Amino acid sequence: MIKVGLYSEDHTLSLFLSSALSKDFQVVLESDWEEMSRLVSSGECEVSILDLNATGDSLDVRIACVKRLLLSGVPSVVLAADELATVADEL
Repeated sequence: MIKVGLYSEDHTLSLFLSSALSKDFQVVLESDWEEMSRLVSSGECEVSILDLNATGDSLDVRIACVKRLLLSGVPSVVLAADELATVADEL
């Protein structure tokens, strides 16, 4: 089974991904950057999906956290709304 670490404040996104992916995938939702970082660094997820659209932290904090997670080497997908697309492309 492939574990997908999902950082998002959108719980419906987790439900959508879980139902869209086959039973070979398990989606683990985290809404805290530190917990997501722990998941990645401990090897508890093989892929990460990082939602830049979260509103709990400033954009600068979100960008810094995404950069840290991308440096881990875990294959990652960054989700961003249209207004953040340029930021996501730079990452």
